[in-house]
Order: sequence, then C-alpha cells, then structure tokens
Amino acid sequence: MTIQKITNYMIRNGIVPEMRSEFFMCALDDTFHQAKIVGTILCIMVPGIQTTPYEKDREHGRMYQS
Repeated sequence: MTIQKITNYMIRNGIVPEMRSEFFMCALDDTFHQAKIVGTILCIMVPGIQTTPYEKDREHGRMYQS
C-alpha cells in the first residue's frame, strides 16, 4: 500500500470541495469497490491516478491527482 499526498480532488457528482487541510490517499487493489476514509471524505483508491476525469471514474467518485 502506498500513501500519496494530494492537494486537489474530485468526488461523486463532480463536486470539488475547498481544501482546508492536507488529505492523503492510499492506493489499494485495482478495484473501484474498495475505499478508505481519509481526512473527512470518502475516497475510492486505485493505482495509476488519472489527471483527466472520465465519466466512468466520476460515477464511482474517483479521486484525481492535481
């Protein structure tokens, strides 16, 4: 498992909350069905973070590296 600091993120429905503190994401197995509570948001963790939002990823509330 790897932990990676991010400064921007996207959650379900494309809402991008204002960053008030640092959040960390934990890369788990290659699946959309595993999630971790990190900071105050629910993150779905997958390896190889995309920088462009795809519909499929947005449906699952995938986080994006800024």
